[in-house]
Amino acid sequence: MVLHIKQGTAPYLEEEDGTCITNATLKSIHCRCHAAWAELVEKLVPPTWVRLCTSGQTLMWSIMETEFPLLWLDMDGWKLTLLCTTDYPNWQKCHLDQDGSWKNPDKTATKHKAMGNNNNNSMHSDAKPVKVVLKG
Repeated sequence: MVLHIKQGTAPYLEEEDGTCITNATLKSIHCRCHAAWAELVEKLVPPTWVRLCTSGQTLMWSIMETEFPLLWLDMDGWKLTLLCTTDYPNWQKCHLDQDGSWKNPDKTATKHKAMGNNNNNSMHSDAKPVKVVLKG
């Protein structure tokens, strides 16, 4: 008998014990990513994720790893890089024009900044706290 386990859209994101993260945790990660990208629009918006400058990467990693310590569980940040590389193009297409400016500046920027100011993990009852593990 083969057991099929639904792993969602980011099966590479796991808890410290190797279990898959919940959909609520993944949603929280995506919301925070989008809010962080909104911060980048103010200063450092890249045309593609892989072209983000070093200071932009440092900002992104700082924001995301502080709020989601499970992103520390890889060796060199590949999980966050993969998540951003796959999610950023669609977010950019929906929210930014060709020049990297907001398509609807008043509504969109305010929404993403508000999302970034919330503690998105606390919004979801099935999101588990994660033990912080330092990179070695």
